[in-house]
Amino acid sequence: MKKTVIILFLFFISAGVIIAQNPYSLENLEKLSEQELDVYYNKALKLQKSGKTATRVGLISLGASFLTIPLDDSGGMVAATTIMVVGIPALVTTIVGVSMNSTGKKRVERINLIKNSALNDINIYLGPCLQYNLAAKNYQSGITLKIKF
Repeated sequence: MKKTVIILFLFFISAGVIIAQNPYSLENLEKLSEQELDVYYNKALKLQKSGKTATRVGLISLGASFLTIPLDDSGGMVAATTIMVVGIPALVTTIVGVSMNSTGKKRVERINLIKNSALNDINIYLGPCLQYNLAAKNYQSGITLKIKF
């Protein structure tokens, strides 16, 4: 039973991560306008900066909790309590901050790649689309042609 629960939990986590990364895929970023790319770029920069901040706060808190070990005169009780109360959340914050920083950095690199390549050539996108017809009250298929230069 525990294995099944763990496997399902990991499956849902990985599915969420895959869905979250889809907007930042190269295929999706190539279809966006310059203004939409700027919005994604600002979000990625904010994620990267938040990751750096969380990493710094986590490392400082972790270091401060371990500094109580040599300063403890009560036989290690204060140090152990401090490490349990402050050290473990600080470690988790550091791990989350590192992952946020690396994810934001990769997203910024992808967006910069798309922005730099968009300036050098003409991008043509041809894809299917659906348009709602008010008179017939149904969807009609069509083709979208976007040319960026």
